[in-house]
Amino acid sequence: VVVGISLTAFFRTGRSLWRKAVALATEIGVAADRLSAVTDELEALDERDGSTEPAVFADPTELRRERYLSRRPGRPTPRETRPARAAPHPRP
Repeated sequence: VVVGISLTAFFRTGRSLWRKAVALATEIGVAADRLSAVTDELEALDERDGSTEPAVFADPTELRRERYLSRRPGRPTPRETRPARAAPHPRP
């Protein structure tokens, strides 16, 4: 009787572990599919964007020249093009 009870407990524990492992594998499969879809979408957006390399990797001389040309007299500086902040509300 004791052997039968222990075999039943062992069987139930093993079956429970098996079911949890199958559920985990299913969740991992779904997550991998979602990640694959998002990765494909990001790659498609990156290819469609066609942007230039980040300024960190660009030639410093070229960046200085662009900055100088953007600050020529007669052109507004970035601070001048920002909208003014709203005045704070008076306290009652």
